[in-house]
Amino acid sequence: MVGAGALGCEYIKMFSLIGLGSGPEGLVSVTDDDNIEISNLNRQFLFRKHNVGHNKAAVATSVGAGLNTVVKFKSYTLRVGKENEPVFHDQFWEGLNLVINAVDNVHARRYIDYQCCYYQKPLFESGTLGTKCNSQLILPNQTQSYSESQDPPEETIPLCTLKNFPYQIEHTIQWARDYFQGVFADGSIECIKYLENQRNISERQMQNQETNQECQDQDYKQSRTPTYEKCVELSRNIFEDVFHNQIIQLLYCFPLEHRTEEGQIFWSNPKRPPTALKFDINDETHLELVQSGANIYAHMYKLPYEHDKAKVREIIKNVKVEEFQLRNVTIKANEKDTKEEKAEDDEQIIEQLSKDLSELQITQRQLNEIVFEKDDPTNWHIEFLAAVANLRARNYKIKEVPPFTVKLIAGKIIPALATTTAMIVGAVGIEIFKYIQGKEVEKMRNSFINLALPLFLFSEPLPPGKHEDQANNVIYLGPTKAIPPKWTAWDRITVTGNKTIAEFLQYFKQTYDVVVNFNNLLNSKLEVAYVKAVGQPLPPYRRFLDLTVGGDIDVNGVDTNADFAPVKYQYQ
Repeated sequence: MVGAGALGCEYIKMFSLIGLGSGPEGLVSVTDDDNIEISNLNRQFLFRKHNVGHNKAAVATSVGAGLNTVVKFKSYTLRVGKENEPVFHDQFWEGLNLVINAVDNVHARRYIDYQCCYYQKPLFESGTLGTKCNSQLILPNQTQSYSESQDPPEETIPLCTLKNFPYQIEHTIQWARDYFQGVFADGSIECIKYLENQRNISERQMQNQETNQECQDQDYKQSRTPTYEKCVELSRNIFEDVFHNQIIQLLYCFPLEHRTEEGQIFWSNPKRPPTALKFDINDETHLELVQSGANIYAHMYKLPYEHDKAKVREIIKNVKVEEFQLRNVTIKANEKDTKEEKAEDDEQIIEQLSKDLSELQITQRQLNEIVFEKDDPTNWHIEFLAAVANLRARNYKIKEVPPFTVKLIAGKIIPALATTTAMIVGAVGIEIFKYIQGKEVEKMRNSFINLALPLFLFSEPLPPGKHEDQANNVIYLGPTKAIPPKWTAWDRITVTGNKTIAEFLQYFKQTYDVVVNFNNLLNSKLEVAYVKAVGQPLPPYRRFLDLTVGGDIDVNGVDTNADFAPVKYQYQ
């Protein structure tokens, strides 16, 4: 089970009461990297005040074992993700009978869903949102995976409002959240991907200015010797760019006296004319922005945090900030504006970024991936979001709010109800009984409940989506043939044996009559070629390589693209 919060506590109580994991080889493994906070005590009922500060999984499993001494629990204090695959390795996943999700974010759900599809494990998914709760049963080869279904899109704030014309604190908080995602989360991922495979980066990706700006800002300036001082410099430049330079540029494009084509004053309600901020080292919010941003950069580069504000203040004094030069930039005035947003020197910037990226000296092993986590009080994420949101609010004369309010809005936190949590765990418990008893999938049920209406819906799980042969595939821009026929998210083409690339290609030719696109290293072992391509050794805890294969097949005289299921190559 992944997660030992509100849902996790209910599940552990249920496991103890029904004796799950009490057989001779029975075991319930529970993992959660979060620690108990006082605010958890009103609904995560296995915890008490003296448990505050301790790991949730460790405490919850200890209490569960006390409820039923026959049930065997094992706790982990780790996040389930790529960074901890040395612990949650192939043998770990293969040894599971079923998986239960008790997490509160889509990122973790998608990762666990992928792992369950990969290792052919049933997954029991559930979630709560205020008075609402739902569950989903995910069975190998019989039902949709979690990633195949999507929630309806949420109402969004117009992009122009977020980017240039906010007038509510919710706008500045959402902008801060998007900025964090772009600079730290997406930026770190893009940098790692680039550093893993620099030689094969596509021209199309190189022309994505925003992506490469993130990579360049975070890596090139740190490329020689990452230091905390350089992290402070990057963070100090964030302040200058976001709260001074961008505001000056906006007012240059739309002066205070600017009028619309209809002759109306441009800066009129709800638009608020902004004011550029000048960095003040004695302003606590200014200092909080630089310190929190520098510490997030430090984590990205595997450097220690700096908690002493006085030391950060001294480092800031030595940072030299370049003088801003106004540019000719096209900015959309509203959502109906069809102009393309661009600057006259975009091409020169892209060329310089490409040159800078080619000179990178940092390696992928020196970088941590950044994932936004609102509930970790030690990672500086909420401090950064609060500082960005409030400084942007200060730009636009919007009332500032405390960090806790920023956390509630940015994390989209809706108060949890113990009633919905207990109800959905009970619904999942019934499905677990059905699965253990070997009931047909037609007798299984997904559920959606809203106590506020009240509404209780139970439905049969949908079958997995199939890849069909297509006359004109929008991705391949031509005809495709599914291999194997009608493959789903659960399917893998498993290739075993210690093969050379030539033998690997011959396997696909003999088995599927497909010519796989590969031109060099034909006499190398496949795993050796993989190491050369990626530039790092194979992990000792893995037995499989995940490969994406493309090729061509002749279908009635027509050259057709092969739409392959993912390939799972067992090399040891």
